[in-house]
Amino acid sequence: MISGVGLRFDVPSVDRAPEVYDDRVFELDDQYQMLAQKLGEDDLVREQSIQQLREWIAKHPRIRHCRTDAPFLLRFLRNNKYSFMKAAKMLECYLTALTVNKRWLTKLDIEADPDLEHLIDFGYIFPLPQRDAKGRIVLFSSSGGFYANPHKPSMHAVVKLNHMVTEIYLDTNEAQCAGFVFVYDMEQSDINVLTSWLSIMEIKQLVQLTNNASAVRIQELHFINTPKTLRSIANLVLQLMSEKIRSRVFCHRSLESLYEVVDKTMLPKEFGGTIPIVEMSTGFKKLCQRMRPRLSALDEMQIELSDKDKEDDAWRVSEGGSSSGVVGSFRKLEKCRTDALFLLRFLRSKKYSFNAASECLERFLAARMVHPQWLTNLDIQDPELNALVTAGYLYPLPERDAHGRTIIFNETVQFDATKFKASHATRAHQLVFESLYDQQEVQCAGIVHVYDVSGMTMAQLSLISLNEIKTLAEYMAKATPLRIREFHFINTPGATLALVNIVLQFLSEKLRKRVFCHRSWDELYTKVDRKLLPKEHGGQTPKAECIEVFKRRCQRLRPRMLQMNELALDMSSREESKHWRSESSTDAELEAGAIGSFRKLGVD
Repeated sequence: MISGVGLRFDVPSVDRAPEVYDDRVFELDDQYQMLAQKLGEDDLVREQSIQQLREWIAKHPRIRHCRTDAPFLLRFLRNNKYSFMKAAKMLECYLTALTVNKRWLTKLDIEADPDLEHLIDFGYIFPLPQRDAKGRIVLFSSSGGFYANPHKPSMHAVVKLNHMVTEIYLDTNEAQCAGFVFVYDMEQSDINVLTSWLSIMEIKQLVQLTNNASAVRIQELHFINTPKTLRSIANLVLQLMSEKIRSRVFCHRSLESLYEVVDKTMLPKEFGGTIPIVEMSTGFKKLCQRMRPRLSALDEMQIELSDKDKEDDAWRVSEGGSSSGVVGSFRKLEKCRTDALFLLRFLRSKKYSFNAASECLERFLAARMVHPQWLTNLDIQDPELNALVTAGYLYPLPERDAHGRTIIFNETVQFDATKFKASHATRAHQLVFESLYDQQEVQCAGIVHVYDVSGMTMAQLSLISLNEIKTLAEYMAKATPLRIREFHFINTPGATLALVNIVLQFLSEKLRKRVFCHRSWDELYTKVDRKLLPKEHGGQTPKAECIEVFKRRCQRLRPRMLQMNELALDMSSREESKHWRSESSTDAELEAGAIGSFRKLGVD
């Protein structure tokens, strides 16, 4: 228990219009009196605002059960500086979240939920015994309490415990007036564990709850020992937060940096203080046990969902405990990889814009469903695909350029139009892409395409229609999670140059600026380091060796590439199917396929 914090342990009523209202509040000392005044509070304002909020609750057509005691209502009034409209809106959002997200926000009982008890026992999160110099409550979290916990508690229990520790203190003057400081030790965090337990969509929902429905006054968020692999998720979360909260986030490279802003003596003994984590955790556990009856009142509060709330699944989280149940703007994704490297393909290619990344992910999956003959079955043991790669049609070069970019090399002369179809060419490209997608160097630095088109023939061009070229160009621009830095075409025949000009019309302005046509190899060498190219074109490594390295990589990645065939998107809506469908296609799969709404993606 925190020294000097005024906690209440009685069980509050959830009658929305009781005969007698509970007006009991602890008196503010001088420090908190001053803080309350900065929030716009005086005795008259406080009494009138509480009364207005009670009348609003009593008359609300959808609120069935709600606490009306003064400490509860002051959460929302003080958080919103006594703006009645903002406080009422936050309270309604809070009740909606409690009704919809029961798995995260209700049944805060350590005796009924072993995962909560295990997290507390191993020191995952707990309040520090003393408030800081500004009177703020400081909560400390150690990642080892979850990631190194032998009981393997669920990530949903982690979310619930974070909610529980703030709920315990939210009715206090100290929390309402001074707020909270959070300190997170991330040293033992594992991004693969995090993303396997909690989807990107669920992370977004949690941030939305924090922004819209939580009366927690977050004053500072401090992160120490954050692994580089976790910073990508941290950047995404920051983007989703409000500007005010973003400005209060601090990442520290060392404890010394943390000590500059957080009193060292307050911290656990393991982090420079005097009291061990186990002692702090034990005290917090006793407090949780004592607060059980009071916390149980949360489970009884209820609001009838409006039609908008029923459709607005930003509130919802899977009751089944996995991201497959996430309802919401992404609910049509049936089966998808959720490991960190897969998701980072899209986040990094879209510079951590969540909306752009999720749209690219859905387009990526939808295109595979509509055009499986172009984009799936990426098997190096497939006879035609193996023959095309062995011939040297397309392969990545072993060495990266001075900018760290991977170069993909193509020789169109190796494509025999009498043996291969256009689908073999597109699958060869996808084979190369899929072999590179999960490399962090490729995700960050991108790729460079080098096409030797001196051997292109009319027979090759006749294999694909203009509509199909347009579809492929749009796929490249909108559904490929690659950072394409440059396109280089060498020895371009006149007919091919005309085709390139047509394709350019379908590309974005940004990509068009990255296309270069060269009349000779010497001209290419001014843009691409010649020693990186195959030996046959001025480099150092023979083409056969480059191809063999690529084939070995494809063989090693073969199980994962074949597993990509299982990715699925529910395409029940046909409204936007024409976006990806090439009108000249006669394939039965394409005639039966359809693309779902780009606003209905979910994560499995």
